[in-house]
Amino acid sequence: MPGGAEVQRELDRLREGPLRLAYLTYRGKPHVGGQGVYTRHLTKALVDLGHHVEVYGGQPYPVLDPRIAMHKLPSLDIFNDQYPGRFPAYWELNNWPNMLEALYFLKGTFAEPLTFSLRAYRELRERVADFDLVHDNQCLGKHILSIEKLIPTIVTLHHPITKDRKLEMQHTKTLWKRLGISRWYSFVKMQGKVASRLPRIVV
Repeated sequence: MPGGAEVQRELDRLREGPLRLAYLTYRGKPHVGGQGVYTRHLTKALVDLGHHVEVYGGQPYPVLDPRIAMHKLPSLDIFNDQYPGRFPAYWELNNWPNMLEALYFLKGTFAEPLTFSLRAYRELRERVADFDLVHDNQCLGKHILSIEKLIPTIVTLHHPITKDRKLEMQHTKTLWKRLGISRWYSFVKMQGKVASRLPRIVV
């Protein structure tokens, strides 16, 4: 975590004028679940304060204030509401993030935080001069660390997913299902490592 002097320097810089902010949300369901609702209200409030905000998001995409640009970073959307757990078609495996997402799915692992962070990094490395700050909405994929090296990054932690994993484990009776849950939540370890290395966290 940054020291008091560094925090004060950042606060002083932010007071100088409006921020140009890239907001990341790997999922943005607009009406339930929290991520999309939080995204809509926070980004609108930031624009109301005079800041410039652009959102980079994956499916389901959030509903935003019309003043805010939405940059869609489509995933394979394997766990969509209509056909959850669908297997992607071969023509969808046309880039490395999509191939990675499919491979992790075959392993029984949730890959969206990892692959979204890679897609976001590829986009933002071309726009380093356009933003003062990146706000990560609890993606915490490992490539968020690469983004932080390019643009100062702050992350919001809504709740510890470790609690979700613990509750599921407690209510699962068979060893086979426990192994499946453990594989599914393997992304939590990555998120913990990323969070421990980021200097700016809001909880």
